[in-house]
Amino acid sequence: MKTKSLSSLLALFTVFTLPLHAHFLEVRSETPLLEKGKEKVVTIAFGHPQKKTLLQMAPPTKVELMGPKGTTDLTKKVTKGKEDKTYTVAFTPEATGDYTLVVTGAPYFEKNESQFIQQTTKMTMNLGAVEGDWHKPLGLPVEIVPLSRPYALVEGSSFTGQVMINKQPAANTKVEVTLANCCDPYEIPTQLHDSQTIYTDANGVFTVSMPLSGWWGFAAISEAGKKMKSPDGKHVPVEEDGVVWVYTDLLKKK
Repeated sequence: MKTKSLSSLLALFTVFTLPLHAHFLEVRSETPLLEKGKEKVVTIAFGHPQKKTLLQMAPPTKVELMGPKGTTDLTKKVTKGKEDKTYTVAFTPEATGDYTLVVTGAPYFEKNESQFIQQTTKMTMNLGAVEGDWHKPLGLPVEIVPLSRPYALVEGSSFTGQVMINKQPAANTKVEVTLANCCDPYEIPTQLHDSQTIYTDANGVFTVSMPLSGWWGFAAISEAGKKMKSPDGKHVPVEEDGVVWVYTDLLKKK
């Protein structure tokens, strides 16, 4: 009996000491720059991007493309991706300007945290070097509004954003930061380096430097106050996050 009890305690201790990694709804492509008349394919996935770990997610509940000529609902055009646990959506741009893809993920039950996580992710692309309204809020429940242009960036750039919750600036709000598929040929020193954490100022604003090239994700974390029924029948909290992805290009010598 003592052996069994000790084993049970050790198992319980292991569960509660497992490292927790930042979750991100990924929305990315090879580059955020577009070509007129050329189909653009965007990959959608959920997981721990820095660790290159994907989690099994349900199809997104909503996918919208906000372009120079209005908003297009692409939800029904989402298909399973070539990679396991991914989805893709495609569109063909014609008009110059900004195209912002907004993806609302299905609630994901995180067993280790005893809560659901639901994220809405934005990624802005550009056609023809004509800037649009990338700096304007879209009115999402939790949203990171870019104060730095979210495309045509290079390694070493910084990104500034403003977190809005229910259309209001969100002071002292946690923002998690990650670099997808990091970080060859570099070595991550510890598990804590899976992501960075920063809090917004009194106006909901934060700034992060991006020393390496690649896709950088920023997730504003919000306890929405909602509850949902978990697989084991309990009513658990829903964490509602706003995510934005930006790409930094590698600077090459002539």
